Amino acid sequence: MGLRFRKSIKILPGVRINYGLHSTSLSIGGKGFRTTYSSTGRVTRSVGIPGTGLSYVTSSGGSRSNRNSSPRINTYQPVPMPMSTPLTQRADTAPPIAAPAVDIDELREAIQNIFRYADATVNWRRILISDTNPGVENWDYFKSKAEDVLNGDLDTYFQIISDINPVDDLMQYGSEFECGTDNPRMMTVAFTVNSDSVLRDATTLPRRVYYDLLQDYVCGCAIRVARDMLALLPLRRVIINTSDNNRPILSVEFDRKSFEQIDFSTGDASDIVELFSHRMNFDPDTGFSQIRYLDE
Repeated sequence: MGLRFRKSIKILPGVRINYGLHSTSLSIGGKGFRTTYSSTGRVTRSVGIPGTGLSYVTSSGGSRSNRNSSPRINTYQPVPMPMSTPLTQRADTAPPIAAPAVDIDELREAIQNIFRYADATVNWRRILISDTNPGVENWDYFKSKAEDVLNGDLDTYFQIISDINPVDDLMQYGSEFECGTDNPRMMTVAFTVNSDSVLRDATTLPRRVYYDLLQDYVCGCAIRVARDMLALLPLRRVIINTSDNNRPILSVEFDRKSFEQIDFSTGDASDIVELFSHRMNFDPDTGFSQIRYLDE
């Protein structure tokens, strides 16, 4: 599914210790060149040109063990989007005579639905003190994790994300999800939006119309990821780092207190992002320009 985890602690400039679910590693270097030594014995070296998306990675040593992953637990049933046609369509074997018509209102509604719905919030304190299930789905599982979650155990955080998989229903919109933190009150989630496939037909629209849809799509995906993470864990802040075509294009920090005041049923995605600390260089005529993430 492309979901990764990292708990990283900086001990010296250019030196970090990274804790994952199944191994620990030491990373030395920075952007452009990095060597990572894993507790599994694997050594990974990466060389890249910052800002270009070009990189070369080699690995040696270690072994890849076959692990039985924990069963995925669904916390809710996604609400279907009110669309007559999917956002993406398979290309015909023969090129079409004319570009397919795009229903802008329908497409905009579909984008709105990406962040309009989210997972139900898990009340960890209530679960901890309850002796019987008050009607919470997966209550037994959450009950077994509640004490560790409220104590801020990061390994438990990552295990819950792995088991519950809150971004599973977002795989058609994004990929390469990575969750990382060294603080039980905040989480960073990085992912890549799939704009080329999701908005492919919309490229036939006038330039400004397409870029306006693209901005709302990118912001909507970021909001939805933040909503699901804040619903699952007792975090105070979530930083969402979004890239597209190997370029960082959006970085936004959502705080729970402000987030809970927003009416997502009527709000515009890009307007919501503007309410929070963020980095986004967007021009209605040229689209997104590359940015630096807030936590870099």
